[in-house]
Amino acid sequence: FFIVSGTQGNVVPIDSLLGQVEGRKLLNNLEPSPFIDDRHYEQSYYKPATEAWPLIQEYLQQHWSPEG
Repeated sequence: FFIVSGTQGNVVPIDSLLGQVEGRKLLNNLEPSPFIDDRHYEQSYYKPATEAWPLIQEYLQQHWSPEG
């Protein structure tokens, strides 16, 4: 799992960095960014991290597999 949180994606080009990485990717930001394509992420949460974290935890519990 890769969780991207609190970035506009313009200083560190997170889409480019994670584009070739295998695995599930989650995005949490206050609002969409023109520098981040949320289609690259399995799940996107546009809300404060304090509100998104319980949803992220639930997602992780539902999709986590120790085998990978």
